[in-house]
Amino acid sequence: MVDLRSDLQQTLGGSYTIERELTGGGMSRVFVALDATLGRRVVVKVLSQDLAASVSVERFKREIMLAATLQHPHIVGVLTAGEIDGMPYFTMPFVEGESLRARVQREGALQVGRTVSILKDVARALSYAHERGVVHRDIKPDNVLLAGTSATVTDFGIAKALLGSVTTDPGARTHEHDARDTTTSSKSALTQLGTTLGTPAYMAPEQAAADPATDHRADIYSFGIMAYEMLTGQVPFKSKTPQALLAAQLTARERAREAAPERPRAGGVARASRHGERGVCLGARCRGETSTESHGAVRRDGSSRGSGDRRRALPRANPRRGRACRESGGGRGSRGACALDRRAALRQHRARLH
Repeated sequence: MVDLRSDLQQTLGGSYTIERELTGGGMSRVFVALDATLGRRVVVKVLSQDLAASVSVERFKREIMLAATLQHPHIVGVLTAGEIDGMPYFTMPFVEGESLRARVQREGALQVGRTVSILKDVARALSYAHERGVVHRDIKPDNVLLAGTSATVTDFGIAKALLGSVTTDPGARTHEHDARDTTTSSKSALTQLGTTLGTPAYMAPEQAAADPATDHRADIYSFGIMAYEMLTGQVPFKSKTPQALLAAQLTARERAREAAPERPRAGGVARASRHGERGVCLGARCRGETSTESHGAVRRDGSSRGSGDRRRALPRANPRRGRACRESGGGRGSRGACALDRRAALRQHRARLH
């Protein structure tokens, strides 16, 4: 196709005005357009020609509209779907802000409090989608959008739509005796597509191995990798292909811990790291069974004080006891008792630190 933008504008008609193309779309080309009817901006994603060649456009449109039923505050939903010259496209709301990828690249390791806040929102989105049988398959910082204090996950349901619409070359179906070849070809297409839908550094072992039984626990693994990266500024395994990633996962299990730079491990950092390590467990069974468990764990630890400081919060004073000391006016004895009480609490606090 000579000029996809011009052809897309012609297909969309006067309802949308394409303003610009975004970079880094991966499996699709991404455009920002203005919805003339509602006066809002939307994102138009057109599947690449290579990917479009392996899917049925009609089935993809049906599947993608099922993804449009995902309505959640932390999920960027699908608005419409169509096709242009045999290539499926779909539209989504345009989110003002930046991606988590841009934030990590600019700031490096994030503060624990901000990390926990983002992970809570992502875990809520995962929990909602998983309860409805939708697996993302490509959870990574690029697909998490930050706007104000909120995080939203984009491209939910796209993997399900692609896997549900995979097809084979119609020419392979002309003879009945080719049925077995067609089945083999279909499985091969699913395997290739299954590894395409994902980013090697965030792929669970079963996804990297193109296991057809890959389920929602692959998202939990990716969630754990992302949490690790947010806390350390880097991913535990750096491989460019699923095969290389799988080899690294199986032969260097301890690299995930050794690769992290020396950082204080007390308070929130240690707890958040433990949840990341559980999420990146190589076996699907040893991860949390549901993303709701991940959300609950993050929520519980998010209530603790953790800013990367080695010091824990000092014991809070008992306001009733303190007021009694101040109001007693009973001389040095009562004030001394209050002072001894505070000193004992401080000694207990220091003992817990060692």
